[in-house]
Amino acid sequence: MKAQRVLLIDPPFQRFFGQSLNQFPLGPTYLAAALDKAGIETAVLNTDYSPRLIEYISERKMIESYDDYLKILKTKNHPIWKEIESVIENWKPTIVGISVRTPKYYSALSVASIVKKINSKIPVIFGGVHATIAPELCIKNKDVDFVVRGEGEATIVDLIKNLSQKKLTKIKGLTFKNDQGKIIHNPDRELIENINDIPFPARHLMIYKSKDPEYYNIIFATRGCPHNCTFCASKKLWTRRVRFRKPENVVNEIEFVYKKYGIALFNFLDDSFVINPKYTNAICDEILKRNLKITWVCETPASSVTDKLIKKMKKAGCYSVMIGIESGNKEILEKIKKSSNKLEMKKAAKILKKNKIRFCSAFMIGFPWDTRETIQETVSFMKELDPDNAGLSIVVPYPGTELYEEYVKERFVPRDFRKLDFSYFNQVNPRMFNNNFSEEEKRKIVMEVVRVFDKHNRKKVLIGLITNTQMYLKILTTKGWFNPSRILKVLKFTLNLK
Repeated sequence: MKAQRVLLIDPPFQRFFGQSLNQFPLGPTYLAAALDKAGIETAVLNTDYSPRLIEYISERKMIESYDDYLKILKTKNHPIWKEIESVIENWKPTIVGISVRTPKYYSALSVASIVKKINSKIPVIFGGVHATIAPELCIKNKDVDFVVRGEGEATIVDLIKNLSQKKLTKIKGLTFKNDQGKIIHNPDRELIENINDIPFPARHLMIYKSKDPEYYNIIFATRGCPHNCTFCASKKLWTRRVRFRKPENVVNEIEFVYKKYGIALFNFLDDSFVINPKYTNAICDEILKRNLKITWVCETPASSVTDKLIKKMKKAGCYSVMIGIESGNKEILEKIKKSSNKLEMKKAAKILKKNKIRFCSAFMIGFPWDTRETIQETVSFMKELDPDNAGLSIVVPYPGTELYEEYVKERFVPRDFRKLDFSYFNQVNPRMFNNNFSEEEKRKIVMEVVRVFDKHNRKKVLIGLITNTQMYLKILTTKGWFNPSRILKVLKFTLNLK
């Protein structure tokens, strides 16, 4: 049998807004590592990366250009599609896998159609959160041959090795069409119990090699999140049971990347890095034991923040912590099952500031219960917490979440996924899925709030550069991170953004 060449593709989204996603796609590179270990030739194409585009675009800019994005998405001869077509033609894969998240669903379908246009016999595989939640919707598309549901490392290797129809029925976690066109959903695959056995993401198999070391710096220490936020679909992929990599395994990857790519700034992308304080302490101890001169950022719920733990994290190189705040309204926080309350959020902000840790936060507007008053509460709470950076997202009822079921119950969205327009399912859509306002009011309210957040963030960067110069210099001069062009980009973003 002819040797397989697998091309894994992360579809474009940010680039449609003129922004380059300056990080490698973690999911596809984990799959690539599993395939590579199995002796299958593999490459990864991050279509959202471009060295020619800027890396910093505010939520305001993206929201303002949203209508342009909708037009571009439907433009079949757009340069991005032509570029993807050229890469596929040159690399000549025998199989193509496409990572699918809900905001990128239509983009993923366009990539699939490009593959079939080049060679209709190339099997196309969909995987990722959206494919796991809506496998029937995905497999019914004429350009999609297989759907890998859930955790994909073992399933995709089984699939590539057993592409004959007789063997497909035995592959757990697979949805496919048989010779008669009937859709078959095989049983789910069990989660990988020992995630230490999973090879490190195959950063070396990226087709687009970035000269910026930060591009390769993302890390997962855990899989799964014990929290139950109604707007999050993570538990549909990982479940709420948390699987921990050994601290030694995590720091082995950090040390490997540090030495190979000259990276000393790392980004933990775990849904909640500080789930277990003992585990976080153990990672910090391992970093300190090896005397690694690195800096890193992470996300954690406010309820996990303690003065003792933050001091330890800072000693081990942590300089920035992201906390999901979501809303300033107590009742909405309870409805979305947020694990932290406003008092804990205030306490966490105080501890981070006291220890001179950069405090980043994430807010959301557009919940089905949001009114002008509750949205103003969120804006006021942001100002009260005064984070170093305040991110703002429009609430999206992603399929598979409890929040989606709330929206169905309130008749904001249909239950049938086939009736959804997924071009609006992303967090920079100015429409808001909310029936308390007219369409005109929605856009007006969103832009009013976005301007407040935008002004706050530019002000905080300037203040930080002046009053906390030591922290910024530490970030900018850490081995492998100092880059004069990056400093200019930050300043341009701060000073010239209109």
